[in-house]
Amino acid sequence: MERLWLDDSNKGTGLGVGNPALSVSQCLCPGHQVSGMENSLEERWMNMRTLQLSIVAVMVAMVSVGAMGQVLVQWETSLGGNGHYYEAVNESLTWDAAKLAAEAQGGYLATVTSGGENEFIFSLIGDKPEFWYLTGDAHGPWLGGYVTAQDDWAWVTGETFDYTSWAPGEPNYAYETSLNYMGKNNTPASTWNNSRATDTNLQGYIVEYNVPEPGTLSLLLLGGFALLRRSRR
Repeated sequence: MERLWLDDSNKGTGLGVGNPALSVSQCLCPGHQVSGMENSLEERWMNMRTLQLSIVAVMVAMVSVGAMGQVLVQWETSLGGNGHYYEAVNESLTWDAAKLAAEAQGGYLATVTSGGENEFIFSLIGDKPEFWYLTGDAHGPWLGGYVTAQDDWAWVTGETFDYTSWAPGEPNYAYETSLNYMGKNNTPASTWNNSRATDTNLQGYIVEYNVPEPGTLSLLLLGGFALLRRSRR
């Protein structure tokens, strides 16, 4: 009995009958005898292909669009970046609420550990007036810096807080314990300010996403393969 290859991965499985050079659709043409078994295989093959495409689409969406529907931008390693993705979210929240929202989206409030990273993040918002609250100074989105119980500045990830970009005269008041962008004279800038964590006047926050770990991608792929195998039964 000749075998019908559904695709290269099925060679040797014994699925179907016919000429190996013929596709399933070709075997459905007049002049070919097709049983209910081959019809069932055709349906399963179509279901498998649909599921494969769905898995790919979901994985692409996970790394290109944030939970708020905004496009993520990668700081590419080829340009000296860390490979992470960043999302500027235009929503007025307190610092604590922004932190929770970022974590719920699978990321965290952005941690800025170099001048290059600072300028890259600022490029996402510097020319977008909707992200700036003007009070004589231009207050920009929240970042992931905060004051600890020991009165030290820290990042939400625990990374070393050694790079800084404070605006002139900042940080100042002790009760202002959370970090945001701020430019003097109502001019957006990549310099920083300390603000009250309860401030809801700020117009957004920056979310940072690490590149998915290999184990995470493997789990996604294994889950997809498990579904594919199940669809073939």
